[in-house]
Amino acid sequence: MITTISFHPAKLAMAISAVLLLAACDDTSIQPIEHDEDHDHSDDHEHEDSAAGRLIFMEYGNDATRAFVYDLEANELLESFDLQSPGRLLASPDYRYAVAIQRDAGVTRFVDSGYETEPHGDHAHYNELAPALSGFTLTGERPTHYDFYHHRGALFYDGAEGIASKIEVFSDQSIVEEQVLAELELSSSMHGAAEIREDYLFTANRSDATATGLPDSVEVYERHSDHFDFVQGFENECVDLHGSALNEQHVAFGCGDGVLLLSVAEDGSFVSEKLSMPETLGGRVGSLWGHEESPYFIGSAGQDMVLIDASTGESWQLDWKVDEAREFGSVAFNYTGNRFAVLDTAGDMTIFRLREQDHESYPFELQSQFTVVSDTHEMSLAMTVSQVNHQAYIADPGHQRITVVDLHDGEVVEQRDLDVEPGSLIWTGFTSEESHDH
Repeated sequence: MITTISFHPAKLAMAISAVLLLAACDDTSIQPIEHDEDHDHSDDHEHEDSAAGRLIFMEYGNDATRAFVYDLEANELLESFDLQSPGRLLASPDYRYAVAIQRDAGVTRFVDSGYETEPHGDHAHYNELAPALSGFTLTGERPTHYDFYHHRGALFYDGAEGIASKIEVFSDQSIVEEQVLAELELSSSMHGAAEIREDYLFTANRSDATATGLPDSVEVYERHSDHFDFVQGFENECVDLHGSALNEQHVAFGCGDGVLLLSVAEDGSFVSEKLSMPETLGGRVGSLWGHEESPYFIGSAGQDMVLIDASTGESWQLDWKVDEAREFGSVAFNYTGNRFAVLDTAGDMTIFRLREQDHESYPFELQSQFTVVSDTHEMSLAMTVSQVNHQAYIADPGHQRITVVDLHDGEVVEQRDLDVEPGSLIWTGFTSEESHDH
């Protein structure tokens, strides 16, 4: 049963101002695939706290500049902020802030959800505060690629002619302190990518040999205080590099001829391995996604997708499409990393259950395929996932609503109506188990 909850921010306008101021899809054509009774409740299929956290979303539209903070538990719009320029939202490393990357303006802003983790010696206090727009901003030429791992995030600036690319690394705490942890400037501009894991920075770079604006090499740096020192290079090993991701053991970069994996050798140095992709893929891998608790990477090549087991070097093409005309819009791992969801531009979702090597269905099985939004009104959908349960939240601007999907059971469970068209969105909240006791 789908629950519909209506929320009309226009009715709260006075209160808020005091604080602040593809074609329709036939449901019957897609049936959920029956999955076995192996629900594996050890992976935390919790229904309590199902509404925990706050969503931060941009108003829909290429020129929209306003961000909204919506409390899931209270079903209430708490605040809105004018970010001055359009941008896309991503989560900060510990899910307190929305990182608003405004590429054309050359600015990155931070919207504070109000979920404050306050360190106190051997423990922390968890405070729910009012949302706020941080006064801290990052500036540089064309901020583009961003990813994070274990409390630290790396933002890659593409630069421009005469302006070299750079990487800035920050944490939620450094945002509070209004400073970056460290930064690195490269020798030239490029459309690149970088990943941060503990004190090691893995970044694309461009050698003198490349004739395009894309990188062809990967370099490893180690952080010392506010800067990075060079550790190791893999020159010309990833021609036409585009896209990256990492997990606990590997760092992956998409290359023109496959995927480059970096890992740590027994002597502590880094080693590389180039993986070939299935010949049936419709091109090179240009985007990658990973999860810290999963050995798998997911890559996209055009509208094709591939599952990569970094521990074995094997890869399999994922048949995710309802029909061949489909294009994916948003993708995400669930919070435990054992499911991967693909939301296509027509409003249908495909969920894969990722299996370990000792499972009879290794490496994956198609769990569910169902309609989330029956008519998109030719508007783009967006998806974010909770980091404390199996909930996914779909921004549906055509119906001015947020649709809630249970990724564990593969079904729509709730619809929350708004009086605004939601666009790019992210989930924010406490991720520590201790936080639920405060």
